[in-house]
Amino acid sequence: MLRTTDIPRLRALQWRIDMARSKASNPLSACIRLYNMMWETLNGENSMMSAIGRLTGSTPASSGEGRLPHSAKILTFKPRKRLP
Repeated sequence: MLRTTDIPRLRALQWRIDMARSKASNPLSACIRLYNMMWETLNGENSMMSAIGRLTGSTPASSGEGRLPHSAKILTFKPRKRLP
């Protein structure tokens, strides 16, 4: 249920979304801006993860600290035979 106290925050969020979309040169750029905005809200400074960490007494990894590096083992495949 929507509380009356939530309305200003939702209006501010809608304004941020509208501004990000208006600054974008095309729909894909707008999508990427909104995607980055969501990740910043989740994992950035003063983020949801930071708030959870403060409540639980743990220190969540921020800005990549304590995370595994992005890497993968590259598999080799035999070339396919071409059909005539």
